[in-house]
Amino acid sequence: MKTCIVALAVFLLAVSLGAGSPLEAMKPGKADLQPYRRLVESRVFAGEQRANVIVIGRGTTHVGLYIYDGYGNCVAWDDQGTAETRDDAAAIWFPPRNERYTIELRNLGAWSNRLNVVVR
Repeated sequence: MKTCIVALAVFLLAVSLGAGSPLEAMKPGKADLQPYRRLVESRVFAGEQRANVIVIGRGTTHVGLYIYDGYGNCVAWDDQGTAETRDDAAAIWFPPRNERYTIELRNLGAWSNRLNVVVR
């Protein structure tokens, strides 16, 4: 029951933020992340506005989400989780100016994981 509530809350947050474009080399809104692999995308985010990345997986592996600024500093991340939320991740940050950020998703497990990704 707790898993359903957490997944529903993350889904509703993603819907309320609007559908953003997915990470490159993926179907719209979807990412197949292979075992112990990572997906990386670089994009510009508007300054002084909230930036969001939300990831919802199918529950097979732990997933890490990391956001890096143009200097390589990790400015936001989510790699913690319980058994129920291990592949649900969200990062919110406020870029001080228009700047290019790198979004990195890591599959921390031995199975592939199909992820829904919202970037806004």
